[in-house]
Amino acid sequence: MTTKQKLVAATKQAKQRLVEAADAALVEQGKAARTRQRKRARRSALKTVAKVVAFAGAATAAVIGAKASTRGTRRRGPATT
Repeated sequence: MTTKQKLVAATKQAKQRLVEAADAALVEQGKAARTRQRKRARRSALKTVAKVVAFAGAATAAVIGAKASTRGTRRRGPATT
């Protein structure tokens, strides 16, 4: 094998290693991106659940408060001055 042939073979090998390294880096970035997307989706779902729970709690408190206020006026009757 001549020097030129050795140089060409070494260049091809280096090119192949570079391509493989670039592919591995892209795969890692893809995995990280998927992980970030899953985290974001989980966080969004938790926020939605928290909003629903807060709204339900507020609605329940309003209903209980309304019942308590109407119950109190029925017992006492109208205010007299």
